[in-house]
Amino acid sequence: VQDLAYDSIRAYRTAISAKINPYWGEKAVGEITIPAYDAWAKHIRATCSPNYAKGILMVFGLVMSYAVDSEMRKTSPVIKRPRRGKFVKKTKERKRNLDVGLVHRLAENAYAAWGYPGYVFFLTVAFTGMRRADAIILGRQHVRDGVVSIRAGKNGAEIVIPLMAPLRASIEATETGEL
Repeated sequence: VQDLAYDSIRAYRTAISAKINPYWGEKAVGEITIPAYDAWAKHIRATCSPNYAKGILMVFGLVMSYAVDSEMRKTSPVIKRPRRGKFVKKTKERKRNLDVGLVHRLAENAYAAWGYPGYVFFLTVAFTGMRRADAIILGRQHVRDGVVSIRAGKNGAEIVIPLMAPLRASIEATETGEL
């Protein structure tokens, strides 16, 4: 078993069961020709959204690469087209410092709409840089000795962030449970 995220495995299985198997299921791997693949890829691009089509064709390419590596066929029908032109890395815009007064006004608006948990949520996101999904589940149970310790929902990494005193007091003043 490869070290893949659950969502990746699910996306691969979905692509195989929804689009690849219904079309290619009866053919042997060695019987797939380049013209047949091109016609199928054109159909996929025409009937699916661009990102979904790209994912399906990527999974099919992986399957064909595996077939070549396993000597089930000599070459892959998927023609890899190299990038055209010289790669130029995009320059990132420098992040500007965030005005604390603006953050406080946003937090006050959240307080008016959602109450104290909304106020604490905005302060937490602004001062810790946590993802929204992680900040939502943050509660007193994650704060020990002035440090937030929580497992990230996106990648399972342990997040450890020292808290500023005002934010720590705000989190401790919320009801037990999630923000």
